[in-house]
Amino acid sequence: MIVDKKQSALIDTCIKEWLDQGHIDQPTAEALKQTYSVGRKKTVFDWKNLSLIAFFFSITCIFLSTVLMISDKWLTTLMDQLIDASDLFKAGCFLVLSGGLYYWAYVRKKHNIGKIYSNEALFMFGAVSLSFALTYLSFGLHLNRGDFPLLILLAAITFAIAGIFLRSMLTWYLALLALTIWFGTETGYRSAWDTHFWGMNYPLRYAFFGSFLLLASQLFQRFGQTKPLVESTFSVGIIGLFFSFWLLSIFGNYGDWDAWALVAQWRFIFWVVVLTLASVVAIYFGLKRDNKTARDVGVVFLLLNIYTRYFEYLWGALPKVLFFIILAASFWFIGKKAENLWSIAEKNLSEKG
Repeated sequence: MIVDKKQSALIDTCIKEWLDQGHIDQPTAEALKQTYSVGRKKTVFDWKNLSLIAFFFSITCIFLSTVLMISDKWLTTLMDQLIDASDLFKAGCFLVLSGGLYYWAYVRKKHNIGKIYSNEALFMFGAVSLSFALTYLSFGLHLNRGDFPLLILLAAITFAIAGIFLRSMLTWYLALLALTIWFGTETGYRSAWDTHFWGMNYPLRYAFFGSFLLLASQLFQRFGQTKPLVESTFSVGIIGLFFSFWLLSIFGNYGDWDAWALVAQWRFIFWVVVLTLASVVAIYFGLKRDNKTARDVGVVFLLLNIYTRYFEYLWGALPKVLFFIILAASFWFIGKKAENLWSIAEKNLSEKG
């Protein structure tokens, strides 16, 4: 059997562990080592990516066909009849269609677990149909004329329930997206679209929203039905939180462009410190708990924080050539350090192999 260096190191570690614990003897260990060799494995065509691309174009073509189908005479007549129907009737039709698509996707997923993309494509069609149903429902109940964020919240709740019980990650991401949009529109609506709500601009509001998602992701770990949603909720929450911190480090709690332009950037040093400390904590947490998302987000926003401060404090003071030389040197230093760490890891694997 031909394996690569990483696989060889893992197999050697397992054999040594079995030998040390007495599960196998020395001759057996030597015999097992003779059953594989390190070499270049045969390249296999990436059918998974082809499947993803094919289903993407399939969904696109279905949407295009939906737009073009009105050119057929009998379909035009059918659409005219549907258009003349009440909004509540249209909502009911799309709701039934959505339920059928979700049920089909659920049954198909149980019998074809490995067909991830085609299953998720059906969930996507169900979500689109459900969105139409909720839209027409809002028209029928006149929600679009008043508190329209309520419709977005209803969509978020519906997507969330479907995502949890159908175990569809795509539907759950749609729920998080709808919930994010609802939070912004709801606070804007309640403040009569003022720049501040309860004394907070949008970045500060979304910092609390990101924190809420992080807390929710930790609570999800306690329940079996929501455990698969922990990583996705944590990722959206931490990215939203850090993006809000980054915006706050630039604009503070200001919502008016003219008022912000009159304030010196050093006045936002508090948020710069918050972003820096949060990045360090995220990196430490990621390394300690082997959480790649926290580690990567911490590193990215720590670097983004540094370069943002360059532009704020040094862009006008330094000659542009010198500024980009410093920028290039810093990126080269980071790349060199990353290359050294990668080389050390590869060398350790080679020695074990």
